[in-house]
Amino acid sequence: MADPFSIATVLVGLLGSLVKLNDVRGDFFEAKTEIDSLFREVDSLLKVLTQLQNLKRMPDSLSRELFEVLQDCNHTARKADILLLRSSLSQLPSLYWAYTGKKEVLTLCRQLEAQKAMIGIILNLSSL
Repeated sequence: MADPFSIATVLVGLLGSLVKLNDVRGDFFEAKTEIDSLFREVDSLLKVLTQLQNLKRMPDSLSRELFEVLQDCNHTARKADILLLRSSLSQLPSLYWAYTGKKEVLTLCRQLEAQKAMIGIILNLSSL
């Protein structure tokens, strides 16, 4: 018969594992919401880029800034594409998402949001 201390130790370990599994399960359910967030940022960025197409002229200093921001956007979009591809090709996409994809998507959303804001600022400055 096992002593009470051994049983308590195993029980604490088991409870810890179950809590971790429950957290991972929550991550799986949140994946759709977070990916939808990424696509909302992309849609919002596309609207701002459409405004750029209507722009007639821009000072050279702002053009250089805009070029750099657009390059950053392109880089972020490529990283998002790679992330979604890696996630879909993973043997265990849910586990990949819980341990890697979730954090990366949140980072990409923040990057796109910041880049979109910068483009908006440049657009506003160019209209002055």
